[in-house]
Amino acid sequence: MSTEDNKNQNTENHRRVYYRLVRYKKVSTSYNKFLNLSIVIFPVGIILILLISGGIFEGMFNGGGSNTPTIPDNPTEPPTEPYQSDIILTTIYGQTIRLADHQGKVVIIYFFGTHCPGCPDQASILANIDDIYTSNQLYIVPICLDTTAETSNSELDDWLEGYDPNWPVMRDTVEYTYASYFNIMVKPTVKILDINGNIEATMVGTTQGSFNNIKTQVDALL
Repeated sequence: MSTEDNKNQNTENHRRVYYRLVRYKKVSTSYNKFLNLSIVIFPVGIILILLISGGIFEGMFNGGGSNTPTIPDNPTEPPTEPYQSDIILTTIYGQTIRLADHQGKVVIIYFFGTHCPGCPDQASILANIDDIYTSNQLYIVPICLDTTAETSNSELDDWLEGYDPNWPVMRDTVEYTYASYFNIMVKPTVKILDINGNIEATMVGTTQGSFNNIKTQVDALL
């Protein structure tokens, strides 16, 4: 082999070595980058797995997120009961009275007639009872069972005004709707409702519906 050929061969060998070194350096650099990236990604992946696993286990022990009970704004406040005697009455002047609007009060419904012997005494007892309590504690509803032929509206108004001018003036319907609703058979009859409209007492006549009996019942319900 000539000197020139040897020179060319050496040059070629040097070139090959150089390219090998360059390739090795590229591979080594890429590998180092991969190692550095793995060092960062591996702990992050572990943390994510732990967080996800913790959420799954929490859902298992708590019954799942969708079934988690909702705590009310006022957990100690009892729910309001529906009013049991939710009826609407109409006065002789066309005004409507809804008993449910008086929830929270004791309500006394007084069924009477202007000509019955014991009705005036019962009305006097109720007027005295009404004087003891505030309007936020007690509400009295007199309902006359007389027909208009027996007692006109003006006569009924005058009769009730003699006991308490603030009482609503009303009479039962021709079909005795209110008397039927409360199962009234005798005049006078007093029905006492608690603050949620439940009928707590029925007092027939002035003996049962005495001042002391009614007051004791009202006090127990307030």
